[in-house]
Amino acid sequence: MSARPVVALVFGGASPEHDVSLVSARGIFERVDRGRWDVRLVGVDRGGQPRLGDESLLDGGLDRGEGIPVRWPACPADRTLREQDTGRIVT
Repeated sequence: MSARPVVALVFGGASPEHDVSLVSARGIFERVDRGRWDVRLVGVDRGGQPRLGDESLLDGGLDRGEGIPVRWPACPADRTLREQDTGRIVT
């Protein structure tokens, strides 16, 4: 059996729609077939900082600063997230 494809569910953001985005992401996360997809949650806090984390990000953790601060890839061909402080690949 091959590995499940990895997909990032990105939500939140520095927008008035931040809370709506979290509700939408929760609905998607609950319905996606996780037997088929390896879902990584990437919440973007109200200040614009992306954070990699678990389901707690959808339940207020993002607003509490939970998760690993990450940075987006510099090149579109690079599909990895790196820790903000160390540059270590986290996905």
